[in-house]
Order: sequence, then C-alpha cells, then structure tokens
Amino acid sequence: MTLTPTEPTVNFPIVRLVSENERWECGVMDVLFGFRVRAGLVGAVGVSIDYCAGDNRLFLLELLSTIVIILESLPESVTEAEVKRMMPGYECRPIYLDPCWPKLQAMASEIFKLKTAVTTKEGN
Repeated sequence: MTLTPTEPTVNFPIVRLVSENERWECGVMDVLFGFRVRAGLVGAVGVSIDYCAGDNRLFLLELLSTIVIILESLPESVTEAEVKRMMPGYECRPIYLDPCWPKLQAMASEIFKLKTAVTTKEGN
C-alpha cells in the first residue's frame, strides 16, 4: 500500500496518512504525556497499531517513519488481525525503552533492504 498525507481527523489530529483506496490510515495523536503513532482501518472504532513515542519529537518522527515503511510493504487488502499478529507488543512506554523497538527497526530495515535491492536490480 501507499500512504499519503491528508486532512487530520479527531483520531489523527497531528499527522494523518491514508492508503490509496482509503482503507488504511496511519498517523500521530497527542496524549497527556506525549505522542502515539497509530494505524488502523479508516473509520474503525479501534486501531491495529498503537505505539507510545513519549514526548521526544525526534523519536516520534523515527517511529512514524518505521511504521510507514512496514505498512507500505503490505497489500492494502491486509486484515487487521494479520497486522496485529505481525507487530510486536510492548510492556514499557515509551517504546524505545522496550525490546519491541529493536524488533520494529529490524523489520523496517529488512523491508528497506529488499526494496533497495529490487530497485537496484530494476535499474540495471
């Protein structure tokens, strides 16, 4: 799927990205102690992804980028259950204090490497 910026909503008041067929949305919401990066089906009551970034704005950008890389590697037809199963859970907040953060980074890094390899191969 491809996520593009669009108008904010109540659920994504800071940043909101929507997939090409407007099935998935991802973005940033402010909370009492900082920010959360969330993603789910457009209009759903809950979300499939919900990670605490704390109040560190640089980490917020890194976390959002990581989640976007992961989501954009999936087909838009992916189900909420499939997304929930693939994303690591966490115990500590903000998540850079939790073992899930290196797991998310590794997932995004692997996706980026595969995407770069395909792009390089197509360019030759």
